[in-house]
Amino acid sequence: MSMHRKTITSTDQQAKNRLAVLRQALVEGESSGESKPLDMSSIKAAGHKMSSARTT
Repeated sequence: MSMHRKTITSTDQQAKNRLAVLRQALVEGESSGESKPLDMSSIKAAGHKMSSARTT
């Protein structure tokens, strides 16, 4: 098998692996329960709190 052929095969396998991981993540997300509204204010506040804790 030529080097080019091995690279294509490796790339194809990597793509298949990434797709399998993505599909599993989707299944897990769908089975995790009902979605909730995204509260950006809470997310930002938590980020600011974490950031200030690292700098002090």
